Amino acid sequence: MRHFAVIYDDEKVYAAKLAGFLNMTDSFSFYVRAISDREEFKDYCTNNPPRIALIDEGALDLAKNVSGEVFILSSVKKETKDGLHYICKYQSGDRIIRDINEILATLDNIGLIVNRKTNMKIISYFTPVKRSLSTTMAIGMGQLLSRKSKTLYMNLESYSGLNTLLGKEYAKDIGDLFYHMHSKNTGFGAALASMVENVEGLDMIPPFDNQADLISIDGEEWKSLIDMIERETEYEYLILDLSDAINGLYELLHISDAIITTLENDEVAISKMTAYEDNLKKSGYEDVLQKTKKCNVLHQHRMGGRIGNLGTGEFGDYVKSILQGVLADV
Repeated sequence: MRHFAVIYDDEKVYAAKLAGFLNMTDSFSFYVRAISDREEFKDYCTNNPPRIALIDEGALDLAKNVSGEVFILSSVKKETKDGLHYICKYQSGDRIIRDINEILATLDNIGLIVNRKTNMKIISYFTPVKRSLSTTMAIGMGQLLSRKSKTLYMNLESYSGLNTLLGKEYAKDIGDLFYHMHSKNTGFGAALASMVENVEGLDMIPPFDNQADLISIDGEEWKSLIDMIERETEYEYLILDLSDAINGLYELLHISDAIITTLENDEVAISKMTAYEDNLKKSGYEDVLQKTKKCNVLHQHRMGGRIGNLGTGEFGDYVKSILQGVLADV
């Protein structure tokens, strides 16, 4: 369920296009109405008080009619002044959403409504065998899931390499979610939405830039973060791309609804898998083995390292077959 928001701009085409984009985007938790008539805007704010309003810079006087947060659509981005948040109107819709969410994350009076029909399902990828296409499989499955369900992917490897693969540098990463989780004066859901990257429909949180930050977090903290994602967002699936660098790896596998382990067939890989399974049994985590689906990504299915659209071709068909089996069990 979304709160209501309103856009006022006397450029009707701009207002309508922006509202249409925002209404079609899952990362914006408001239903938006576009208005270009001043009296209609005043009446709307009186009868249907919006939680937020986006108002063109040329109509600042209309801000007094809004009881919620006001964002001024300016020709350039400015600092917040007199309770009004200035964002640049001449940028991409994705960037406008991110700017709004970054501001909402600092406020404690915007509580986004999350109505869940089912619990969030956790699908984890972990293998003790390196170079077995685990990350490629995880992203491919996430892209397939995201076609019908709101899905979030989190990479918890020491050196994921995703920044290089995506060709981007990020100002924030998973570590910033822990800050928002512990801060009582910030909106966690909006904060998460402000740092999400989207690859072929799949939402991703940029991975840790520093390995020391990754290994410093224990299992209870990870579980608290996952609980917060479930409470404060509408993601139906969370895909965890795990590594043995995680403090609390077995706890995360234990709370997962399904686990996918990619394999290789050589003697070294088989011995590593045997050692991993023996360790799970000795540690009292036999349930992890029961929830695990093993798969071997055949060489003809490999995608050459790209992570664009992994849901197509032979590889996509293979991932889809694995996904169907997993969903039947969760």
